[in-house]
Amino acid sequence: MGILENGKWRISEKRKPSLHQTNPEESPCAHEEMQRTAKPELVPVGVQYIYNTVIDELLKNPNRRFSFAETGFLWRWYTSNSDYDRHQLQKLVKTGQIEIIGGGWVQNDEATSHYVDIIDQMTLGLQKLEQIFGECGKPVSGWQIDPFGHSREMANIYAQMGYTSLYFARIHYLEKELRLKNKTLEFNWNASIDLDSQIFTGAFFQDNYGPPEGFCWDSLCGDDPIMDNPSLEEYNVQKKVDDFVSHVRKQAEHQATNQVMLLMGSDFQYTNANSWYINLDKLIKYVNADPTKKVKVIYSTPACYTQAVRAKSPKLAEKHDDFFPYASANHSYWTGYFTSRPTFKGMIRQASSILQLAKQLDVVADLGPEDDSDIEILREASALVQHHDAVTGTAKENVTRDYEKQLARGINEVEVVINDFMKKTNPDALDAKLVICPLLNETVCPPINDISDFSVVIFNSNGKRFNGTVRIPYSEKSATVKDSNKKVLESQFLIAGFDAQGYLSYVTDKVQKKTRSIRQEFFYYEGVDSKDNQPSGAYIFRPKSQQPISLGKKIDIERITGSITNEVRQKVSPWVSQQIRLPKGKNYLEMEWIVGPIPKEATNPITKEIVTRYTTEVRSGNQSFTDSNGRQAIQRFFDGATSFDYSDTEPVAGNYYPITSFGYIKDNVEQFSVITDRAQGMMATNGVVEIMLHRRCFYDDHFGVEEPLDEPGTDGAGLVAMGKHILLFTDVKTSAAELRPLAIDNFHQPILAFSTDKKQEKFEFNRQLEYSGLTRELPQYLHLLSLERWHKKNSLIRFEHVYHNDGKESADFAIQQTFDTTNLFTDFDILSFKQLLLGANKVKGSTKSIIAKSGKFTIRPSEILTFEIEVSRRKP
Repeated sequence: MGILENGKWRISEKRKPSLHQTNPEESPCAHEEMQRTAKPELVPVGVQYIYNTVIDELLKNPNRRFSFAETGFLWRWYTSNSDYDRHQLQKLVKTGQIEIIGGGWVQNDEATSHYVDIIDQMTLGLQKLEQIFGECGKPVSGWQIDPFGHSREMANIYAQMGYTSLYFARIHYLEKELRLKNKTLEFNWNASIDLDSQIFTGAFFQDNYGPPEGFCWDSLCGDDPIMDNPSLEEYNVQKKVDDFVSHVRKQAEHQATNQVMLLMGSDFQYTNANSWYINLDKLIKYVNADPTKKVKVIYSTPACYTQAVRAKSPKLAEKHDDFFPYASANHSYWTGYFTSRPTFKGMIRQASSILQLAKQLDVVADLGPEDDSDIEILREASALVQHHDAVTGTAKENVTRDYEKQLARGINEVEVVINDFMKKTNPDALDAKLVICPLLNETVCPPINDISDFSVVIFNSNGKRFNGTVRIPYSEKSATVKDSNKKVLESQFLIAGFDAQGYLSYVTDKVQKKTRSIRQEFFYYEGVDSKDNQPSGAYIFRPKSQQPISLGKKIDIERITGSITNEVRQKVSPWVSQQIRLPKGKNYLEMEWIVGPIPKEATNPITKEIVTRYTTEVRSGNQSFTDSNGRQAIQRFFDGATSFDYSDTEPVAGNYYPITSFGYIKDNVEQFSVITDRAQGMMATNGVVEIMLHRRCFYDDHFGVEEPLDEPGTDGAGLVAMGKHILLFTDVKTSAAELRPLAIDNFHQPILAFSTDKKQEKFEFNRQLEYSGLTRELPQYLHLLSLERWHKKNSLIRFEHVYHNDGKESADFAIQQTFDTTNLFTDFDILSFKQLLLGANKVKGSTKSIIAKSGKFTIRPSEILTFEIEVSRRKP
């Protein structure tokens, strides 16, 4: 259907589709899950067979096509095969027989992945593709066929990376019915008003990403092959042709053009590509041989199909919202995974922060290739866990533990980078090894256990000065005053009051002299657990009742006062507790919750899904807002939907939405925001915000995990999860000015490294005790999103405008700004800039897109600017 010339697709004159017939385009592909599954015979050994046999079959016939996604597998195959095999793959990509689609290291989730991690994993994949294929290895087709719902920010990221199309399979069954009826399966998705981002998007006709029924010729399928010998009793050419044409016509009835995309392949298929291509060749031959069918079948790829559709200039519908929540049936709402495996979600977020720090230290100190290799280990591990069955918490227990091991190994490797940085910036200091404590949020740090005298180094990867508190496990008694009688908690800016039952009841802003009512409670839903019904599980949230069960009528509280922060400790139940803090100098509350182990009954255990509920007097009606991968704020409607007529079949689960960074409610006067430290599920209506914290399910939900979400923990009693919410009351007119920077600060949590040398004097001897890689703090609107080594001598840097106009957040802050990078960095000067697209694999604009030495750039609201920079090191 198309030819690849100089890395760009064009339609072949010989293969242009007819305007007077239906033109089905067969797109052979395999969905390769870049994860470790419970089927070792499939991964990774089976994937190498896919590459080997597909390449062999494509070389036999230049008309054949195939599409590969998930760069992680491709890179694994490429680095373990011969030069001859590599050359054959490169040749097939260059001629257009193979299209690289997606392009990321994995096919990331879109509900629970943070935008920083999405950009990182996409950049890693695109970087590897460029190393292998050069200009021909720059994908243009977004391929998100398996994630369980789709975000507007993901579409925006694809558009900003230069992709021309996006395809996926899973959308709400009611929206699917409407799009089939209105012939709007293909549409233009307006992904960002600020950036005018729009991308051609296609939802698949079938409710899956596989071939039409009866046309799967993989060893995993049992469909009859095409038997074209008339002398055989099994001869079935006419039946196969008729069945195929019938499917094509049925699908064409719901398309805006006479182009029809057919996906010929599915999960881990094409380990025996010969069987596929023999039958596909026959199918094309016999369908095209019958002119009365008015159907012309060709091999194709997503890029070719997109060009063919666009060539007909159809009038396409537009979409402005997103595809959450996803429901595959009236009682199957995929909203449980927003929260599933909360400790793993927290570990992923922490690993990401450590990765950002390591990449920055590598650049500012100009470390060596050995450090780059150490960073690469964490980079690949962090990219891997963005997979749509990893960060989602929907992998098997043993697979999840393997993910955790890979992240832990990556964190251990970048400890070397941190120590090399310390040595290079403190060459005259005595050697003292630093270690990171990955479980610090659980107050576990083995290197300093039972030690009263130790040193700690605090690293801040944000481009802003850190002014806050850090928590350090300390076994000695501290100088605090405990008083369980007082019912208030006070700081410089806030007073938090508690009622007679120990519940938070109000917050007073001492500066504004305004008191706001707020009540926080803990509940749990009992999940449906019938084996014959749709139960709650790793993916699905389905409570038995709309009314959750309270976890405590009266709370035991203890008040602790200190010079840095004041806090109240609440014991809600034997397995739910919380610490509420008012950090000095801050106008927000920190709610550090601890849930678990969730009880498991000896017989007929009951699924429990734990939520916290914040009840305010904000007159929000049925509207709320949740972030899209940590960036755009998407308006939500309780018991409503923007793109289709909502049906209230699951009153609770159907109103849950993903939050990866923040969610809020507002009226005409004020806004109440909750900032999270990991992905969670949220529901809000009429001034009430409910967030799911933890869940333990004792039945499989029948969507592929094949085991319950029963996290036993290390002792078998159940997993204990600890996390944090930041609560913020603001004037609605200035809310963005406070919420956006605070959400970014919360993502860039300081990284603490501890000296294993017990003598503090030795650690501090001849050591620079304070260092900044920047000569000045970045302005409030600007975020240093990325700083990392790029192409050995150069570096990659990204700046983000943190404010948005899409949600009409703030006319005062969401404006175009100009920034000068001259003398910005302490240890180097920037000699030149080359502006790239967001994925860093394409130059933005002309190839002469070089900024002058002045280093000034202009940035629009919500824009991310990506530059490859050449630097000159300053002499010490």
